[in-house]
Amino acid sequence: MAGIEPVISIVTQIEIFSKPNLSKEDITKLNSFAEVAVIYDVDKVIAAKTVEIRQEHKIKLGDAIIAATALHYGLVLITRNVADFNKIKGLDIVNPHNL
Repeated sequence: MAGIEPVISIVTQIEIFSKPNLSKEDITKLNSFAEVAVIYDVDKVIAAKTVEIRQEHKIKLGDAIIAATALHYGLVLITRNVADFNKIKGLDIVNPHNL
């Protein structure tokens, strides 16, 4: 999908760089991705939406922040882990393996 600017939550950045046993090549690729990606931080609005999501659904903190970020900015959430997100109202989810 050339020409599409990647947009991620700061939590996603933390998660992808925290994977165990990353090779030097993996780290280089991730750094290249992070350099061109728009990375949204957690602000008071995202925090409040995260709280709302966690009060309504049993969901991990990181996933709730990612969902709140996507909802706030009107983004499509691309994930293989659809089951953790599919109950969140208004969240547009795409599994990349189904494209």
